[in-house]
Amino acid sequence: IGRADERLEYQKPLKEEPREFTAMIWTIHFCYDNKGWPSFERAAQLINNTGADVVGLLETDASRPFLHSHDLTMWLEERLGMYADFGPATKKHTWGAALLSKYPIIKSEHHLLPSPEGELAPAISATVNISGHLTDFVIVHMGNDGDDLDRKLQAEALANILANFENPAVFLGYVTSQPFSRDYKHLVKTGNVKDIDSTDLKRWCQYIFYKKLIRLGYARISHGGLSDTETQLAKFRIPESPEEKDHERLTTDPAKIPQRIHFPAMFGSYYEYSHASWGRHQYQDKTPKYFLP
Repeated sequence: IGRADERLEYQKPLKEEPREFTAMIWTIHFCYDNKGWPSFERAAQLINNTGADVVGLLETDASRPFLHSHDLTMWLEERLGMYADFGPATKKHTWGAALLSKYPIIKSEHHLLPSPEGELAPAISATVNISGHLTDFVIVHMGNDGDDLDRKLQAEALANILANFENPAVFLGYVTSQPFSRDYKHLVKTGNVKDIDSTDLKRWCQYIFYKKLIRLGYARISHGGLSDTETQLAKFRIPESPEEKDHERLTTDPAKIPQRIHFPAMFGSYYEYSHASWGRHQYQDKTPKYFLP
């Protein structure tokens, strides 16, 4: 698995612009790769290499005999030297959701979403102190796409959580719906959030939404066989005042963006197509993208 007593040297959040942060969502597949081998250390390395400050992980509940009863969240927390939260509990019988953060987690609440027909859906709502600015997060794995009523009720519950946030907020969710579907629209409209990139129509599971933040960048990284799901990253800035406008102009030219906002070069550069490589992690699906005023 790897040694948890040796922490990775992640970039500590002492930044030129302390209001800026990177959020990440990844369905981690219980830290077993696509060939069935344990991938704890490789998963930690990938998270570390992205430079993400706040990470939403799904399919994290490995605390079961057939998964060797691992406490995956605690292991990643210690290996990465990050704050962590996990929920709902294993006895609630969900796939598991986890939050990792380089910043202190001020409070959190665990949700077992309505699931009258299908698999039980976990969610976490939490408040993180990012350089003195409270920011809310939702991490969620919604139900199977075949259980229509489940997803409808879950979208309604999640939208209510988002709508009640007073702080800037980020939604890191496995929605199991295509863009502009019923549940997508309900989350965005009723939850009063924006899609990090509404022009990206090649999504089905993972989405990043936000409110009261300035979007700076968006990237998708191929899973490289480490999981069955890609990694998504979004860069944001916490505005200094409510009058500060969001960035609406899109560019794929990193030369137009300050170096501190660039996504890591180790994953390559802008790539047009999906699943660029099955053997390694690199950018895909017309990303990275950056946003300008």
